[in-house]
Amino acid sequence: MSESSTPPLPTGFKRWAIVIAACLGTAVFDLTWMIVGVALPHMQGSFSATPDQIAWVMTAFIVGSTMMISVTGWASERFGQEQVFIFSVLANTAATFMCGVADSLETEVLWRFLQGVLSAPLLALGQAICIAAFPPEKRGFASGVWGSVGVGAVVFAPLFGGYLIEHLNWRWVFYAVIPLGLIAFVWSWVFLPRTQPKSDRTLEFWGFFGLIVFVGALQTGLSRGERLDWFESTEIIIEVAIAAFALLLVVYRVMTAERPIIEINLFSDRNYSVSIIFMVLFGGLTTLPVVLLPLMLQQLGGYPPETAGELMFSRGLGTVLSLLAVGYLMNRMDPRLVLAAGFVFYATTNIFMSTWTSSINEWWVIGTNFIQGMASGSTYVPIITIALATLARRYHTEAITFMFLIFNLGSAFAVAAVFALYTRLVQVNHSVLAEHVTETNEVFALRDSPEVWSPTTQDGLAALAVEIARQAEMIAYVNAFLAVGVCAAVVVPVVLLVRKPPPP
Repeated sequence: MSESSTPPLPTGFKRWAIVIAACLGTAVFDLTWMIVGVALPHMQGSFSATPDQIAWVMTAFIVGSTMMISVTGWASERFGQEQVFIFSVLANTAATFMCGVADSLETEVLWRFLQGVLSAPLLALGQAICIAAFPPEKRGFASGVWGSVGVGAVVFAPLFGGYLIEHLNWRWVFYAVIPLGLIAFVWSWVFLPRTQPKSDRTLEFWGFFGLIVFVGALQTGLSRGERLDWFESTEIIIEVAIAAFALLLVVYRVMTAERPIIEINLFSDRNYSVSIIFMVLFGGLTTLPVVLLPLMLQQLGGYPPETAGELMFSRGLGTVLSLLAVGYLMNRMDPRLVLAAGFVFYATTNIFMSTWTSSINEWWVIGTNFIQGMASGSTYVPIITIALATLARRYHTEAITFMFLIFNLGSAFAVAAVFALYTRLVQVNHSVLAEHVTETNEVFALRDSPEVWSPTTQDGLAALAVEIARQAEMIAYVNAFLAVGVCAAVVVPVVLLVRKPPPP
């Protein structure tokens, strides 16, 4: 379809009905993804599972959704964008019910994998549908509205899940999402217009096969690498080898197939290609603090899980506010400047966090989280705006879908890399600190030195061992934050590679 034959944009109630449908589907996905995290300890007891086994409840969903995101662009063309979206809402709701009634860990993991597969199109198509309802000059605003709902669901999910578990049981973290899923299905069925399917859009099988094998093997390897000691594990070596061969197959088919699974014309657009780099980094910068900070607060700050979760709430508030504000102002500002500012926010806050000690001030945590939330919104909206600025509208759905795939892979790579760095730093720091625990060290003779720290007694050595372990972990955490901050700072000049988007 040519640009000139594009259907007219909806207006008034019809436009906002479409936006609500897109946002409801997004909320359903985010709730089913994030609400389960707080239920894992309770599910572990019900299924008599080990921590490594119960982690598959989350890993299976991530692997399933990442695999199917890769073919969402093709599915939306072949069956119709809105039709695929509506089916995914209903299928996700059905899978959510089955997750709630699962009576074994194996069944739970199977349904979580299928839930990820069936709901994968919701994020990419939700944003594409929302953006398509607005004229080009309001794409930033559309991204902000859509993103604020998704972030709101992510922030709300753990709090809501904790309440359900406290007053009912873990199965209700699934059952409680079902009414919202049904509302989203009915609303979408009634108000979403239907796109004409392209029956001639055949699936390029070998590219499809290679892509899902690559994503599945890589995501599984990255999710389990730290627990299995990376390349000391035969499983990880096999998964990485399979992913490498599958990637070669994908590249070969994209270059040679008549209708490849990934539209090669996307990468001829300079702004879109550079935006892929930004999205990889954005995935890591957004995910890492959410993973690292709660662990540090609980392990070293002494905060209970509930309090640690409450301290993270300001991040969601900052993200929602910045998404709405940046979305509204995007057509009035140069998106390159907003993007650079977002990465500067990430850099300064992470470098500031690298100066923290184990005596963590709550207000520092709240303030830093809020600023990082602002950075998230200030980065995401201009990335999408720049990526789509010079692309033909017919490529938008596939472009957004591929960006979500890149975001997932960037997040997985970053988490794996930083946890590998953290583990290595803990070992190195522990060795260096332990070298100074000797009877001749004058520090232990100082008046301010705690009496329990004595290298001459068994109890004293035990107390010193505990403190050395704490300090080794704290140094590893702050060094990890410093590495993240430096990465964010280094990418700021890359913004110069972006051409200024033309006026809408």
